Amino acid sequence: MVQIAQLSELAKTLSALKSYQSIEPQTGAVVNNIKYLQGNPRQYRFNGQNGRFNINGIKDLGNSLEFSPVAWRIFYAELFGRKNRDLWAELFFIDADNCVCSIMFNNTSAQILQTMLSQLVYDGLLLESVILRVISEKRTNEKANGTYYVAQFTYSETPPESLIIQKEYAADFMVFRQDTITDAEEITFCSDSYRSPALLSRKEYLVSNIECSAELT
Repeated sequence: MVQIAQLSELAKTLSALKSYQSIEPQTGAVVNNIKYLQGNPRQYRFNGQNGRFNINGIKDLGNSLEFSPVAWRIFYAELFGRKNRDLWAELFFIDADNCVCSIMFNNTSAQILQTMLSQLVYDGLLLESVILRVISEKRTNEKANGTYYVAQFTYSETPPESLIIQKEYAADFMVFRQDTITDAEEITFCSDSYRSPALLSRKEYLVSNIECSAELT
């Protein structure tokens, strides 16, 4: 009877598992297969000076990168000690090590991605439903007599099984990067799956103001 009860309990646990979870064989505990410290994703970077991608500025990944965005936003802000208010594209994805990661592009590269969004609309796709392939492209700065690199983007549809994991995870966890959030930022585009405490409190503030305005009229 005990064994039957245990099997019944195991069946219930298995049926309730999310796509990103599994059962630990030794203990029977439910474990999360995706690693993420909220607000602190693993940082992938694009170096516009040499056209190379890297992890945390240390591990070189070459001049191309492929990933499927889980969440994203495009916004204006002064970040990382820069004095200019730049255009930024911030994308989040799950890498081959099952870590939640972020990568950022600014100015020209961000504009290129923003332009690509219109192509996705006409293809009936969302940015968080495609696999992005990013390659660096060399440009010449005639005024400074030098060179720099921008990111160019192409895309293909993400397999349905991967989309299920991404959607379930983004629905259950706030995917954001704490150190890129500022009081003066201006978000121009944002996926529904991008959520942060700051953004949610801002939305609540706007809703409460709308409700107050409605009561006064």
